[in-house]
Amino acid sequence: MLYSDKKATSKGIYAILVVDSHRKIIGINKNFIDLWNLPKELIVSRDDELVLTYISAYFVEPQKVIQVITDVYAERNSEIHDIIQLIDGRCFSRHSQPLWFQEEYTGRVWQFQDLTQLMFFKPRP
Repeated sequence: MLYSDKKATSKGIYAILVVDSHRKIIGINKNFIDLWNLPKELIVSRDDELVLTYISAYFVEPQKVIQVITDVYAERNSEIHDIIQLIDGRCFSRHSQPLWFQEEYTGRVWQFQDLTQLMFFKPRP
């Protein structure tokens, strides 16, 4: 079940979650687990909705973020690119796109990147 993509994770840049059409987790990388500090029992459950409930405690605007995710799952063709602010001051970019196999929707890929240091970087004069 642990997903590894050397290109995306060799530098520790992307946190990736892959979910099937029934919202069961079929792929996850260590960066995702670490980024959200997921407990082992959530990982083993493979339940995307339980993971979402857990990580929503980190969001500045949890209901808004959850609504966007709900809307994305409702509209299978949709893609999103946005930035999420967390209560601890971190900022993540979020990207999601559908997975298709032979014109059949098979799930969704979620990708996160911690932008906190970039967001607060100020060049020297």
